[in-house]
This record gives sequence, C-alpha cells and structure tokens, in this order.
Amino acid sequence: MKKILTLALAIGCGAAMAQKSDNVGIGTTKPDPSALLDLNSNSKGFLLPRMSEAQRNAIKSPAIGLMIFQTDQTIGTYTYDGTTWQPSNARTAAAQVAGAWDKQGNAIDATDFLGSTNNFPLVFKVNGVNSGLISTGGNTFLGYEAGMTTSTTFSTGFGWNALKSSSGNGNTAFGAGALANVSSNANTAFGLNALRGASGTVTGSTNTAFGGSALFKNTSGSNNVALGQEALYENLGGSYNFGLGSFALYANTSGDNNIAIGGNSINKNTNGSYNIGIGNNTLTRITNTSSSNNIAIGQDALAFLVSGSNNTAIGYNAGFNNTGSSNVFIGHQSGYNGGQSNSLFISNNNTSNPLIRGDFSTGSLKINVKPQVGSVTNLGSLAIGDFDASTSPQMATPVGYRLIVQDGILTEKLKVSLRTDAMNWADYVFDPSYKLMPLEEVEKFTKMNKHLPNVPSADEITKEGIDVAKVSKMFMEKIEELTLHIIELNKRIKELENKK
Repeated sequence: MKKILTLALAIGCGAAMAQKSDNVGIGTTKPDPSALLDLNSNSKGFLLPRMSEAQRNAIKSPAIGLMIFQTDQTIGTYTYDGTTWQPSNARTAAAQVAGAWDKQGNAIDATDFLGSTNNFPLVFKVNGVNSGLISTGGNTFLGYEAGMTTSTTFSTGFGWNALKSSSGNGNTAFGAGALANVSSNANTAFGLNALRGASGTVTGSTNTAFGGSALFKNTSGSNNVALGQEALYENLGGSYNFGLGSFALYANTSGDNNIAIGGNSINKNTNGSYNIGIGNNTLTRITNTSSSNNIAIGQDALAFLVSGSNNTAIGYNAGFNNTGSSNVFIGHQSGYNGGQSNSLFISNNNTSNPLIRGDFSTGSLKINVKPQVGSVTNLGSLAIGDFDASTSPQMATPVGYRLIVQDGILTEKLKVSLRTDAMNWADYVFDPSYKLMPLEEVEKFTKMNKHLPNVPSADEITKEGIDVAKVSKMFMEKIEELTLHIIELNKRIKELENKK
C-alpha cells in the first residue's frame, strides 16, 4: 500500500493532473479526452519494458494488448494478440481490409495481395505524376507519364510517355515515347519513340514497329511492319510495307506494298510501290515516284537504280549501276555497269558480254560460248540433250562445235552461211587450172574405196558426223565435175555425128 501511495505522490509532483478523473496527462494539463494516459514531451520518450525473447515467453498469462520491447533475435516492439506475440510490423485482421505494407516487406500468406477490391483503376504515381495504371478496361501502363491523358481501352504501354495522349484501342507500346500520339487501333510498337506519330496524330491502324524510332513519323499509314532501327522512319501514309533491318524503307512516305529486308534496303524510296529488296543496300537509291515493281535479291543488287521500274536482279552487285527498266540480271555482278532497258544478263562477273544476253524489245538472245575460258582450250558449247560426265558434248562429238543437239533438230528452214572465202564453195571446179579426174580413174577409185573421191566414207561419217556445209560443198563439187564430164561427152557425141 505504501508503494502505491508513493507512486501516486510522484506522479502528482512531476505532472499536472487532468481536471477530469477518467484520464491522466503527463507533460500536459489538457490530456486528450480519448486517451486514458496522454504523454507529451519534446525531450523524452516512453520506455517499454525491455527483455529477451526467452524472458518475454516466460511471462505467465499475458493480457491481450500487452507490449514489450525485445532486445535479441528479431529486435523490436511486440504485442500479445491473445495467441502469440506479434511484431509491430505484423498485419492484424483489421489490416487485411485496410491494407498495410511495409517498405521493407511483409510476411504474407495465400490470401494476401497488392491491389484493389473494386473496379477503380490501380494507379501508381511518381512525384505526383501518373506513372502506372491497371484498369478493368483492359489498360496496363507502366512508366513516367505512360498512358497519361488517354481514353484508350485494351491497350498496354511500358516506358516513359508510352501511349501518352492516346485514344485508340487495342494498342501495345514498349519503350520511351512509343505510340505517344495515337488515335487508331491495334498498333504494336517496341523501342524508343517507335510509332510515335512525330508528324501528327497516328490514325493508321494495325502497324507493327520494333526498333528505335521505327515508323517514327507514321500518321495515316496502316498495316506496315517495321523491324529495325529507324525502319520506315519517314513513312506518313504508305501502307502494307514491310521493312526489316536498320534504315530499311527509311524515307518511304506514301509508297505501298514494298518489302525491304536488310540494312538500308530501299531506304531512299519515297512514293514507289511494289518493290522488293532482300539484302543490305538493295535498291537503296530509288527516289523517283514511278520506280515500282523492282525485285533485287543480294547485297547491293540494283543499288544505284534511281527511276527504273520492272527490273529483276538476283545476285551480289547484280544490276549495281543500272538505271534502266524491264531488265533481268542473274548472277554475281551481272549487268553491273548496264544502263540499258529490256535486257537479259546471265553471268558471274561484271562483263558487258555475258554468257547469256538477250533483248526483250527485239526478241533476240545471244549465248556467248567463248573459245577459251581460263586455261581450258576446248571451245565453249551449248548442249541440248541428256549428257553426263562420261558422254559430255565434247567427248561425244568432235571438238570445234558450239551447238550439240541430241536426237536431232526439226525445223521448217535451214540456212548455212559460209565464211567470205571463195574456196569454201565448189566454184573452183570451173577454174581452167582445176584438174578434173578422168572417169577411168574415178571408176578405179570407187571400186577400191567404195565411195567417191573427196567424199567421206560411211565409217568416217559414223565416227565424226557430217558437216552440212562441207558435205554440200562436196556434193556441189561432184555435180560440177559431173557437169564438166557431160559437157565433154556431149562434144564427142556431136563430133561423131558430124563425121557420118
């Protein structure tokens, strides 16, 4: 009893007692009416009992709400909840409704979540500025000012300013500034400033941009795909274009249905349409509005074409310097320096005289079979037929021929043109110096050799074939010799008739 009186006297001496008897104030003369004990000090604190975890657990029948300060293990303030000692940062049953998350983490269970329980969007802010949003309308934004001032639905934006000021639906933007000014639908942008609409509001739909500043200025163009840094950068209203590679279709503004695969492919084209470039620097110089329907496959193919159309080039450097139209170049550097139109080039180098060259305007075709290629001395040839390594044209027939056709040639007309040499035809028979073989000798020769003089035998023809020009010359030689013999016989007949 003495101790209680002593404590009461101490409190009375060191503190002002409240006027009301149901609460006490220490350091204040006006304790808060809702507090049983109101402590007020600018230099001292309230000190809880301090004990170890073992001492805390040794307290017999602790009252609900009993508080202590634990000095070991997990140090901190603990409160007894009627069942166990809870640390001060633990969530209580009431906190499960209000939500209480500690900056340093919480001990949670399967019922805990971070979010809301109504249909209002979950908003995140940085410095008071919207920096994230998850809504029941299908929108998800994350990034400073991402999705800010938008009226879009079913859209996703990640990155600073992504989908800012957007009113389109079903758009997806990943990257700072991506799709920052869009009012159309179903666009997808990945990369810094991709599909930003730098030239105005993006009204085109169903565009896909992957890469920094890809489709950067696009406004009304739709159904474009740009994959690579600044691919389709300048595109404004062009549609159905596909650019894959850094700067692919970079300058395209209103051209449609172009396909560019490779760095700088078709990168200066503005209005041309239906061009296809596959390979770095293909069709890189096209600038004319009418340059359309060109196909270039291979690095630098048709690289310097400016205004031509309807060209096809396949191969590295194919048609590199060509400026014409309606050409076909096939092979490494074929048509490299060509400035012509309506031409066909098939070669494996930049020669102006390729293996195959044609002119579509005149319907002509030239096959340039050279007499010598490198160290090979055999004549080049064109073979039509079923030839293999063991029966190649050069092995199956005598050398010196350019065209070999298996099984024969069917034609309505055949003309053989001789070289400009009189000795290539048999008119020499009528020359006074020509020695005509007497018929007696002809008879002896045929009986012995079974063929006429200067005419190949059957064995020779079987082995070496027939040269039409030479055989025709031989036939004419024999006809002219026979004519001379007839003329001579005719003279003798007349002489005999005159003697009668």
